[in-house]
Amino acid sequence: MKRTARLILSIALLTGVTPLLAQGATPAVVVLTFENGGSYGLDSLDFSGLGRAIPAVLTGDLARNPALRTIDRAEAQAIVDKGGLGRSGRVDAKNAARAGTQLGATYVVTGTFVDYYGRVRIDARLIDTGTGAILEVVSTGQRSRAELPQMISDISAQLMSGTRLPALPAGATPSPRISTDALVLFGRAVLAQDEGDRAAAADYYQRALKIAPDFAAAREGLRSVQS
Repeated sequence: MKRTARLILSIALLTGVTPLLAQGATPAVVVLTFENGGSYGLDSLDFSGLGRAIPAVLTGDLARNPALRTIDRAEAQAIVDKGGLGRSGRVDAKNAARAGTQLGATYVVTGTFVDYYGRVRIDARLIDTGTGAILEVVSTGQRSRAELPQMISDISAQLMSGTRLPALPAGATPSPRISTDALVLFGRAVLAQDEGDRAAAADYYQRALKIAPDFAAAREGLRSVQS
């Protein structure tokens, strides 16, 4: 056992990487709002909403992993807004780490999306809250907007590769099947809820659920604004 611990420590010192075996406690992850990197083809409100819908859905996807603990996106957004950490629309690695520390997270995920008239790309960064270092960058490459929900799932799968975050175990609950149209309406709902417009949020959540009845995040959002 001691020999194994020494080997793990040696690897960490030589590579600068903390192996999952050496981390002990269940790592906590928070996903912050994704930045619009310059998108065209939809209403600006749709893109503002997607910046919040992508992390909300990604958080739900990561939460399928019992070896991870996820932190509520809305709680994270409140910290970012209160601290003025994303005034420019972008949260850099240092400020992301600061927000993550306040939330008790081990890692923070930030990202960027670009939608150029229906051709979409998502990039995500995994940040260590202790050092502010970007540990990993993953990307979907450019694909059709119709594939957006699957692209979010692909980002999740890349993050849970077992290299930095624990791998998703076999037999985990599959991601819900949703459409891009439902995702866009969900994003509008999340944005309206963050801005305090509960009536508009409820309307958008209901419209998203009509398209995707199994959209658990939309159902939970509707419950929260109606309670």
